[in-house]
Amino acid sequence: MAYIARTEARFFNGVSAQPFEVTVGLNAATQELVIESEDEAALVTPMSRWKINHHDKHLLILASTDETRRILEIRNPYFSAAWFQYNRQPGNDLWYHRLLRAGTVVHLGLAVGVLAFCAAVYLYVVPWMAEKAVDVIPRSVDERIGASFDQDGMFGTEEQDSTLTVWLNQYLRTMAPELDSRYRLTVIRDDDMVNAFALPDGRLMIYTGILKKMSAHEELAGVLAHEVSHVEHRHSMRLMTRSLSGYLLLTLVLNDVNGLMTLLIDNAHNLQNLSYSRKFERQADLSGLALLRTHHIDPDGMVKLFEMLS
Repeated sequence: MAYIARTEARFFNGVSAQPFEVTVGLNAATQELVIESEDEAALVTPMSRWKINHHDKHLLILASTDETRRILEIRNPYFSAAWFQYNRQPGNDLWYHRLLRAGTVVHLGLAVGVLAFCAAVYLYVVPWMAEKAVDVIPRSVDERIGASFDQDGMFGTEEQDSTLTVWLNQYLRTMAPELDSRYRLTVIRDDDMVNAFALPDGRLMIYTGILKKMSAHEELAGVLAHEVSHVEHRHSMRLMTRSLSGYLLLTLVLNDVNGLMTLLIDNAHNLQNLSYSRKFERQADLSGLALLRTHHIDPDGMVKLFEMLS
């Protein structure tokens, strides 16, 4: 009989617990596996009746698919290679064995693909998931983040205009009386700073520099409506979670709520270095305009102010 491969092996016949030393041969023409021993006649079985239980560089373990539960342990890499090369029965080759034999080019291509997939997940999927996670983070976290600005003394060196602060808070209550008490306004005396921004806890910080640019109360109402919209949609929190997306996802997976709050509060100062995306700005503009229309305030003032600022 012409064998394409022949080697020594250990054979468990399914009856005795002790293995037998046998010689195994492959006949590619007939697709048969031949097991020969000194004490018994040769056992000839189709290759299709054997499945792979294990395969590595040094060991191939074949198990019979019938009720005999026979097992072959073969320690010959050339025999293993011949088994994979000439066994034409479907289903006998495992996918990771085919992958191992695919070659360097395929392996490099797969490695590049895996790295590209991981990069895409980290750059796009994880930030998106982190932003969506804001919907399940309680509003109390926003309050603590806002309070951390005072604890860190971030506004301690800036002079506040108490008179304008009182007047603008009164204006805010008149403009939109339905707003809750968390919305409170502080005027910072700085004529060179043409800016206004909102903290996550609802405090609105407005500089005298932008007030001096206004010529009508509708422009002030537009700025306030815009900043209130940022708070309502929790844009600051969404920016922070997006910036800290990798750490945030890990803490959510570990269900570490205390660690999550500590992480956000410790990085609250980064809000000053983050810029709202165009999507957030457009959302705040549209929501702000809707708020103005609800209270019958001319939205042209908001449009004119932003055109002037741009």
